[in-house]
Amino acid sequence: MKSLLTFSFVLFHLIFSASDAFFSSKTHLKISNIETTTVLEQKIEVTKSKTKSGFDALDISFDVHSDLQTFIDVLIDVDNYNKWVYGCSFAKELKATNSENTAYHTLLDFPFPFADRAVYVETKKYYLADNIFVTESTSNPKLFEETKNVIIKDYFSQWKVTVLNDNLLHIDYRAEVNPNGNIPSWLYNLAATKGPTETMQRLIERVEAKDF
Repeated sequence: MKSLLTFSFVLFHLIFSASDAFFSSKTHLKISNIETTTVLEQKIEVTKSKTKSGFDALDISFDVHSDLQTFIDVLIDVDNYNKWVYGCSFAKELKATNSENTAYHTLLDFPFPFADRAVYVETKKYYLADNIFVTESTSNPKLFEETKNVIIKDYFSQWKVTVLNDNLLHIDYRAEVNPNGNIPSWLYNLAATKGPTETMQRLIERVEAKDF
């Protein structure tokens, strides 16, 4: 039971890339909207949807009192991911394969008997409208390094940040991931609610306090 609880805390980083990223429709996991549940915790709404892979996708939305640049600054501050993202034991920036993008590598600390997970992500950022900033991310095999850890090969996330006024943002976040290796989908899905709400709450606190 202790391992399961620990796992629920560290698991979220599997479905969470704080920095954003490069979108590839070939690696984007297909979604089936057959089952959806919603959990409310404070300001944060989490919706879980079934995917064809068996692993739940997450849609998370919340408001945060901040200007856009402050929010972006926290998202791209790779060195400090461990201060607000559960399970991130290591993070570093990498050289992206596209000069217009950014990239990073994170290591996710998993409890025994699960192997640690490595994530190699390339990111791109753009404006969908004057007041809507978007970042999209996916695993990029060209960034993979030799490692004893399990590499997450199927990963997609998107941040959509809508500016409501000078000090209020609405955040829509989506994540789809197959953690690979020996983690059954039922265990992953069981753990994939507590972690997201806790992580997003830490993000809100960090952004609103400008603690970075």
